[in-house]
Amino acid sequence: MSEEMKELLPRLIAAGIGAAFFVIWGIYWYRNAPKIDQWMKDDWISQFAGHIPKENRVWKFRRGLVFTFIAAAILFLFFLCNLAQILDAL
Repeated sequence: MSEEMKELLPRLIAAGIGAAFFVIWGIYWYRNAPKIDQWMKDDWISQFAGHIPKENRVWKFRRGLVFTFIAAAILFLFFLCNLAQILDAL
């Protein structure tokens, strides 16, 4: 294995694992947004968010998860770039 391959392989693995993690993390929290809203109502946070309708709270939480999917997309692009460099080195 060449030096270039030894340098690129850990970056490829890290970018792939990071992208997969952020996708799974985002999907999990996106699907469980109503459950999180219920947890927030049971906690002390309800005194701050109690006046906002439930649909708006869930929508705002899901809107905040967009950054998780953006991070996953960026890491996936790094993964593809590293994969292309490794394939080019072969």
